[in-house]
Amino acid sequence: MNKDMITLSRDELKDLIKEAVAEAFFEAGLRTDEHEHIEEARKDFAFIRRLRMSADGVASKIGWAVLSVLGTGVVYALWTGFRVTVKAP
Repeated sequence: MNKDMITLSRDELKDLIKEAVAEAFFEAGLRTDEHEHIEEARKDFAFIRRLRMSADGVASKIGWAVLSVLGTGVVYALWTGFRVTVKAP
């Protein structure tokens, strides 16, 4: 049998995993030691999601505005060309 092998109960393993995840979150700047900190992090993530979704919406509207301006310019150029052609002697 391997000398490095250890035996852990399910609860010990669960506690070890929770501790490792909490440590990784803490290193990333997220505190999980109190419920208040967890709720604040959730609010922060919800704010970031709303910000991203509104930015996506604005980008979409700007894209449609640019396409509308270009389309209007093409139609105006064609109309002007048609008017000049028809009125030419």
